[in-house]
Amino acid sequence: MMTHVPRPLGGPCRSRSASGAGRAGPRSAARDPCACAVRQLPARHNGTTTQQKPPGVGFESWIDRLIRRATECGEFDDLPGSGVPLAGLDEPYDEMWWVKQKLRSEDLSYLPPSLALRKEAHDALDGAGRASTEKEVRERLAAINEKIRDAIRMGIRGPELNLVPFDVERIVRLWRRGQTSDKQ
Repeated sequence: MMTHVPRPLGGPCRSRSASGAGRAGPRSAARDPCACAVRQLPARHNGTTTQQKPPGVGFESWIDRLIRRATECGEFDDLPGSGVPLAGLDEPYDEMWWVKQKLRSEDLSYLPPSLALRKEAHDALDGAGRASTEKEVRERLAAINEKIRDAIRMGIRGPELNLVPFDVERIVRLWRRGQTSDKQ
C-alpha cells in the first residue's frame, strides 16, 4: 500500500510504501495520482503557474478531478484553520457581516463625526486625569478644545454635538488636587 506525502510546491510527488521504504521523483500520470495531466502555463498577472482546462472537458469534471488529485496528494492537509468551527454560524444572518468582520479585524469603528468627537473629548478628559505632568494636561485639553471649536464654528455631521470647550484652568486645578491626594 502506498501513502502519499504532500509534494513541495512545483516538485514531484513523494510516495512511501507501507513498509517504510521511500522513493521520490517524477512518475507517470498512470501510476501517480498526484501527476497532473493538465498542461502548466505561465500566468499573465502574478507570475505564478496556472493550469489550463483541456479542450473538450467540462469545467465541473475538470475542477472535480483537480480537487480529488490535490486531496489524494495531501495538499489540503494541515491548512490553517483546519478543524476549527466557523465563527458566527449560530448567529442570525446579517447582510453587512463582512463589513463588521473587517472593522473588528482592523480594530476600527465608524461613528458619525459628532459622536466620534464626543468620544474623543471623553477620552482626552480621561487621559488628562491620568497625565503625569501639568504640561501634558494642558496640551491634551488644548488639542481637544481646538477640535471642539472647529466643529462648533463649521458645523459637523451627525447628532447634535452638545459640547463646549473644556475649562482648562478648572481641570488643571482638579488634576493638582488629585496629585496631592495621591502623594498623601
